[in-house]
Amino acid sequence: MRNRRHDEQRVRGIRRPCVLSRTAGFSLLEVVLAGTIFLGATVALSQLVWNGSRASIQSRLLAEATWRCESKMQEAVAGVVALSPVSATPFDDDPAWSWSLNVSEGPYAELLAVEVMVTREGSTPLASAGFRLKRWIRDPQWFIDAAAEEAAAAAAETSTSSSSSSSSSGSGSGGSQQNGGSR
Repeated sequence: MRNRRHDEQRVRGIRRPCVLSRTAGFSLLEVVLAGTIFLGATVALSQLVWNGSRASIQSRLLAEATWRCESKMQEAVAGVVALSPVSATPFDDDPAWSWSLNVSEGPYAELLAVEVMVTREGSTPLASAGFRLKRWIRDPQWFIDAAAEEAAAAAAETSTSSSSSSSSSGSGSGGSQQNGGSR
């Protein structure tokens, strides 16, 4: 029996233990961990791409809304568009865009507060945009009325001075006209 044990011990000493032997390749844990890292990176990159495309669309729509709003404001200031309230009128070139004009009194009698609002109602909030521009301009009607009043006052003064000069010349004294019509 002793020989037999000795032979077994000798054989055991020659054999490699199972714990130390390793086969080539990845373990299941390493594969799952690598897959998780890959999916996390893919999700993060796709979120960055989505945020970038959304910001691009919104900035393009906001730039177009700003441009359209400034154009309508310039048309209102130039007199191409009447300074009267207009609501939700579509643009001729793109009916998806609409504009509104609101005119109210300003802080002074000769000023008007003109507000132009341009909106685009899309099928989603991402496709919608809007811009509002407010400007104070001089009321053209106020200046026209002031000029008309001044002209009427000048005409009244001229008619008063001409009637007084004609009455003095018609008195029959036959004298010279010293206050002849101009002042």
